[in-house]
Amino acid sequence: MAFEIVTAQPEHIDQLSQLFAHAHNDYYVAFLPHFFRPVPPDFWRDRLLKALDTPNYHIFVVMDTDHQACAGFSEIFIRNTTVPYIIPERRLVINNIYIDPHYRRRGLASLLLEHIQHFAEQHNILTLELEVASANTAAQRLYTRFGFTPRTITMEQRLSDS
Repeated sequence: MAFEIVTAQPEHIDQLSQLFAHAHNDYYVAFLPHFFRPVPPDFWRDRLLKALDTPNYHIFVVMDTDHQACAGFSEIFIRNTTVPYIIPERRLVINNIYIDPHYRRRGLASLLLEHIQHFAEQHNILTLELEVASANTAAQRLYTRFGFTPRTITMEQRLSDS
C-alpha cells in the first residue's frame, strides 16, 4: 500500500467525519468517560466543513492512495501567544492524531508527526505541544520517541454527585 499526507479538502469530509467520530468515541470517551459523551459522525461533518476555512487551523489526512481512503488524520492549530507576561511565541498545537485501526502498526502516526514537524519548520514555529491521556501509554511512547517531554500534569478530583 502507498500512503501520502494531504491537507483536508471538502471531498474528504465524509470519510473524515467517520474517523473523527471513531477518534472521539474510542479515545476521548474511553479515556475520559466522566467528561465526554459519544457523538455521531454527522456532528463532525458540519464542524469539519466550517473548520476547513478557519485561519491557523489545519487537518492533515493520511491517504491510502491505492484505495483512495482516509487512513488517519491529524488536527492542528497555530497559537500566537499575546499575553503580556508570557514570552511571545507561535506554537503549533497538535489537537488530535488518529489512525484507523485497520491501518495501524504501519508507521502512519510517525509519518503524520514528521509531516507536522516539517510544516512547523516551514512556518518558523519552534514549539509543538499536545496533550495525551495518562492511560494512553502507546501514544506517550510515540511522542517520547519524537522528542516530546512532559511539561505539566493535569490532575482532577471527582466529587460525588450527591
